Amino acid sequence: MLRRDAELVPDLANDREINEGVRHVLGNPADGAFAPLLVRDRPIGALAVYGSSEDRPFTDDDLSVLQILANQAAIALENDRLTFLLRNLAVLEERERISKELHDGVIQSIYSVGLNLQGALSLMGAQPERGARRIEEAIAELDNVVRDVRNYIFELRPRLVEERGLEAAIVELVRELEVNTTAHATVELAPRAGQVLARQQEAHVIQIVREVLSNIARHAQPSVVSVKVDQRSGFFSLVVEDDGLGFDPSKVSRGHGLSNMEARVEALGGVLEILPRAGGGTRHSVRVPLPAGETF
Repeated sequence: MLRRDAELVPDLANDREINEGVRHVLGNPADGAFAPLLVRDRPIGALAVYGSSEDRPFTDDDLSVLQILANQAAIALENDRLTFLLRNLAVLEERERISKELHDGVIQSIYSVGLNLQGALSLMGAQPERGARRIEEAIAELDNVVRDVRNYIFELRPRLVEERGLEAAIVELVRELEVNTTAHATVELAPRAGQVLARQQEAHVIQIVREVLSNIARHAQPSVVSVKVDQRSGFFSLVVEDDGLGFDPSKVSRGHGLSNMEARVEALGGVLEILPRAGGGTRHSVRVPLPAGETF
């Protein structure tokens, strides 16, 4: 590593740089070959091979092959390090964003509620009805603050969830729904249903599930929510049902969420249906055709 050069050692027993403990564990091999792991001429480790096969001594050709392998290993290790740094950077950026939003939104709202309650306290003696109205306004504002905090918590899964795979991501999103609402939620994942989609398709499905569950948490007030993932007859299917308030997608005021969901389903080449559920609530259904040979 210090010399930044690959080396052959024909006699390990008499080389002062050899780790005798390693040589002993490996059965006291006679010779060895060593190549540095270099990243932009900076050594980060070494690749060591002890004892050639069939008592054939290592050659310069062997050393060249070993250095090629060391170069590939160095690239892989450096890519892994950079990926780790990028993930940490993404997490830090997301924390900064949420911190700013909490400061600008939630914290300011709480401060406003505090001022409103102080004003109500001063009015309770001389104008009790007006003071009572202020307290009611403060309660309503606190409800909004709680809703905002739940939304921040619910949406705080940018890249990390997606990296865990489709099935694990859906299970975690459903658990978060239970944490942030009073609803009882269930998940049904058909065997291998999460293995039939490409990586980009998985990302679309995860975002669709996140958006549906987020809308349910914000607006539906459900007591029961179910998520079912299946694949059969050449199709991948996702069904999310709730027993909440329900809505008509053709009449509801459309935000970015519903439009983004439709765009993702279109990118999947699938079909999205949002229908009233028997007994109350809403049924979201996504059906995506699979390429031939992708079903199990």
